[in-house]
Amino acid sequence: MDTETLARIMSDHEIRHRDLALIAGRTERAVSMWVNGVRPIPRALAFVLMALDQDKISPEWLAYHLREMKANA
Repeated sequence: MDTETLARIMSDHEIRHRDLALIAGRTERAVSMWVNGVRPIPRALAFVLMALDQDKISPEWLAYHLREMKANA
């Protein structure tokens, strides 16, 4: 996934850096590096974002499972 696609998906789905950091289990600094093209976007994260963008998973499904993962961490 390139930085333009990442930026578009984040904008289309109103995903903030903080949200993406939570989804990926990384820091906001790491997200900034992906957005700015300094580091590659992790493949697993790209798959999740593509699935979200293509309506394969819903924002509600993602939010629910993120809350569950955070509660059980």
